[in-house]
Amino acid sequence: MASLPLRVSETAREIMTGAGDSTHLAGRVSRLGSVYAMSPRSAFMRTLPTIPIVKGVHTHSIIPVCGNGNPLSRADDGVVSYASAHIPGVESELVVRHSEHSTQSNPFTIAEVRRILLLQLAQGAIAPAAPRP
Repeated sequence: MASLPLRVSETAREIMTGAGDSTHLAGRVSRLGSVYAMSPRSAFMRTLPTIPIVKGVHTHSIIPVCGNGNPLSRADDGVVSYASAHIPGVESELVVRHSEHSTQSNPFTIAEVRRILLLQLAQGAIAPAAPRP
């Protein structure tokens, strides 16, 4: 249903094969999987921030953080720090306070996803759904 942009796919292939000049894995990958990939020590997580946002791709960020009073420099969602989740150069960023790691059911998160989808629909970035018969 969805595919990765070519640049991301090529970079992932280079990481896995050790063929790229951005990361060298000594010809082998010792661990694979979603949990390892999210580790700050994984080659994937070290390389991902070096891939620039492709011009013309609309990017938005929703970052949950626990509590209300912590400055963002010390805020986290119980798993990931704000500093790690923040992506410079996105079109919009919403920090959802009082929200832990799984923020998808938070009303503020839902409203932001709706806002982004309506914005992209208005800009013609996505086609409206065909009417049902």
